[in-house]
Amino acid sequence: MRLATKQEIAEWDKLLQQNPDGGDILQSKTMARVKETQGWQTEFWVHETSFGAVYATVLTRRFRGFGKLAYLARGPGVINAEQLREIVEQNKKLKGFFAVKMEPPIPLGTKLAHLKKVPNIQANASTVIIDLRPSEEEILASFRQRARREIRAADKDGIVVKKVKLTDETIDQMFDLYAETGRRAPFFVRPKNYYETFWRYWHAAGEGDLYFAYVSGSKMPIAGAFICKMGQKALYKDGGSQRTAHKHFAHKLQWEVMKDLKAQGITDYDLHGVPPHDRLHDPTHSQAGLAMFKLSFNEEITECVGAYDQILRPRRYALWAKWGQRIYQSLAYRVHKTTLF
Repeated sequence: MRLATKQEIAEWDKLLQQNPDGGDILQSKTMARVKETQGWQTEFWVHETSFGAVYATVLTRRFRGFGKLAYLARGPGVINAEQLREIVEQNKKLKGFFAVKMEPPIPLGTKLAHLKKVPNIQANASTVIIDLRPSEEEILASFRQRARREIRAADKDGIVVKKVKLTDETIDQMFDLYAETGRRAPFFVRPKNYYETFWRYWHAAGEGDLYFAYVSGSKMPIAGAFICKMGQKALYKDGGSQRTAHKHFAHKLQWEVMKDLKAQGITDYDLHGVPPHDRLHDPTHSQAGLAMFKLSFNEEITECVGAYDQILRPRRYALWAKWGQRIYQSLAYRVHKTTLF
């Protein structure tokens, strides 16, 4: 393993797309810039393997008393255990790190020897992906009847969807929609400045778009979606809505997003998380309310192995796992009202 050259870093997102997984949005330079505002530092690693170079965006952080931790969000971009094994062997030579936290997009059920399974961080370890390669008519026909019915009802209700500019006003409106949804769901909502930074960075890079759904004639959105893009992939990163008498906007919003992404050449649209198969109908799961909605677009769930730790310094890692991570997570929440990762 080596660090990337300046030339490679300049072309980083394109190089990520050469990985076996085709690159992941959460491995992009823009995502790394967002995480740097939370205290992480970025390193760009290149693993030279028997199957070609694997490019990895690595978030690093030094924790007092433990050393450095490396975190590869949705990485490294390998697709099977054999490929990951080469990465793991190279990581054993790292100096100064007590562990490497990885989230390789390898299918669920794959055995990863010598790695420790830990709680998942990213929501889309289990997700629904929409294939945007077919024609619009074919995509629409592939939806469940409920989704098609809701889209037609939204048209009758006069619901319109627009891609809007990212301004102070639209950021306020989007955060209000997101926070209201978080209270209803409920799910954890970080402070507003995190989302504002995230949306601004992605939008400024030309890799993020904000969409609003309106009742025709109204200037106040009733729902919103922020979409991230890299190469031919897109991710439904954030979404929110208000309680309203109009109930047919959600499917319409997503359908218009899909049509616009398709027009931009996007082929794979990740709806960003549903419960795993074994908890798909569990009402206590944090994503239970969204699961049936997302599955109405595609009933096939894509599941990956999730997060694993490669332990490099066993004694330090044991202390970290026992109480270190909990202490730093508690500090992150108490001081910044956010999560550690």
